[in-house]
Amino acid sequence: MTKPLIIAAMVGAMALVPSAYAGLMDSIATLNFPTKESVAYKVDVYGYDARVYEFIPEHNKDYVCIMLATGGNSNAVQMECIPRKQ
Repeated sequence: MTKPLIIAAMVGAMALVPSAYAGLMDSIATLNFPTKESVAYKVDVYGYDARVYEFIPEHNKDYVCIMLATGGNSNAVQMECIPRKQ
């Protein structure tokens, strides 16, 4: 099956139950984006489903970026980039 047909089938399926495919449009929009290796883990934070992502920016290898994303009702995101240890 070709890529346009796959995308059309995915969009058609989303029309049936839109809330079940909330992140699907983002996945389709970024289908050709390169994937960067990262480290992901959960943090035990009372009342939140917090996840941490660490990655090294493509254009500045001297830094590491750490992003914290919480779930639930807050949906907060914070990211800091700090110098890597030499």
